[in-house]
Amino acid sequence: ENSSKYTRTHMKILAESKTLRIMAVHRSFPYILYPENMNDFVEIRKIITHARPTITYNSPETVLLIYRSYMDAIRSGKRIEVIFEKESFDFHISLLRRWLTKSKFRSIINGMIEKLKSNNLRVCVIDEYSPMEVDFSEKQVCLSLNYVGVTNGIIISSRDAVSFMSQVFDEKVNRSQDVISLLEAIKI
Repeated sequence: ENSSKYTRTHMKILAESKTLRIMAVHRSFPYILYPENMNDFVEIRKIITHARPTITYNSPETVLLIYRSYMDAIRSGKRIEVIFEKESFDFHISLLRRWLTKSKFRSIINGMIEKLKSNNLRVCVIDEYSPMEVDFSEKQVCLSLNYVGVTNGIIISSRDAVSFMSQVFDEKVNRSQDVISLLEAIKI
């Protein structure tokens, strides 16, 4: 019904699943690319929310909840896979380069690479428009759409829906590029 409810649903799926797969909505920047340091996480979130609207609710308490939820999931070894737009990757890297000092930018990029290489995480970039957010686990699918600042969506608890979204996700992965290669190619 709204971004607050979407955020709670996203965090619930993350907490209850063994694997979370995400097809990020247009202009989204995946949380698993945010820094592991809490202060840096909050700083990056502020930079991003200052530059564009977001699908997740953005109170200071919610940002800390998202941070803790993702760090707990990563530390527990959960499998998290994300596909997001190349346009979004380029936009956010440019944004971070513009707002961070050169040394902080270098640290953030190197931290992304290290986190992805040393955890059960996979992020792919695809050169396709993504009109909605699709978050799914082994048990359910959450479809969310944000239009003119209003977030709506539906949760589908169906193995058939999960199977279908898994096929769509795998097909997209085959057409995408691993984000690590893009991060390693950034001239710092």
